[in-house]
Amino acid sequence: MKIACVDFADTSAKGLESGELVTTVGGQFIDSMFPFVLMYNRLAGTPLTEEAVEIPVNFITCTTASQFNDYMKYVHGDVFPYTADEVKALIKKFNPDASVETLKKWGSTFSIEEVKTRHAEYFK
Repeated sequence: MKIACVDFADTSAKGLESGELVTTVGGQFIDSMFPFVLMYNRLAGTPLTEEAVEIPVNFITCTTASQFNDYMKYVHGDVFPYTADEVKALIKKFNPDASVETLKKWGSTFSIEEVKTRHAEYFK
């Protein structure tokens, strides 16, 4: 029997290696950062938008143990997918050019490869 699941587990790599697990989807823990940015800006009196906005965020899909191991290293590891400095760039108090368009772009491009590339300096 082959299994696909939502949310990652410590045994996901083993299941993907053996073929018992064909795909696993997760990475949704990052979703909370997006409403935080919107709320922080609103409460600070510098909203990114006056309209309700939807920020679609990619789920991460792993179909191989290698992908899952990269997820654990680059997304779920010691460095959060968005550092404090990166989040500050979305706060108008720290960056007057912060925009909801940037926030939407971050959500739509979120992936293992995107985080790996953006954080290359942390993994030398």
